[in-house]
Amino acid sequence: MKRTITSVSVVLLMLAGCGGSQQIAVPTERLELISMTPLPPVTSISYAMGMKLNLLIHVLQDGTVESVRMLGSSGDGEWDSLALQTMKQWRYAPPRRDGVPTDMWFRELVVVQIQEPIVMTIGELVTASSLEADSLYSLLVKGTDLDPLFRQTTGTFDIMKYPPTVREKLRKLGRGECAGPFQVGDKYVIYKRFRKRGF
Repeated sequence: MKRTITSVSVVLLMLAGCGGSQQIAVPTERLELISMTPLPPVTSISYAMGMKLNLLIHVLQDGTVESVRMLGSSGDGEWDSLALQTMKQWRYAPPRRDGVPTDMWFRELVVVQIQEPIVMTIGELVTASSLEADSLYSLLVKGTDLDPLFRQTTGTFDIMKYPPTVREKLRKLGRGECAGPFQVGDKYVIYKRFRKRGF
């Protein structure tokens, strides 16, 4: 049985600039990972206890990953290559330095852990303001049917793609229950677990 790999990350250093001479800077704002594609399956039993990857990541102003470099190797070159391609699909909250949008290089230590996938049908209701998100959540709590608003973004997902704080809430959601609103990057999101596909 294949196992999904999830990663828990800790920002170590931020780097300024993208030329050959990068300067190390103390992070003024932590970059938030808002969407993560799970890493490829690991076949070796030796990785069952997990492994650590030291990465150098370049994130653009919109939060997309431009490039990822692995400092060292997992010992499996083919897996390393697939993992790097997968990490380029990750998305961070748009980086800012002193409040100004910027692209950013930073080092990150990723601890790879093997877990069975948790798949459920999740709807996302995305708003631009916390006030709007709070109002919609209040209506949901009172029993208002807002399912049509969720339909356009509903699908069956492995919840490991979500940020850790969201993932933990989703893991505890019963069918038909909502969680949120959560600030994810510059948006506010309410999640609902639906009873079945194609509700």
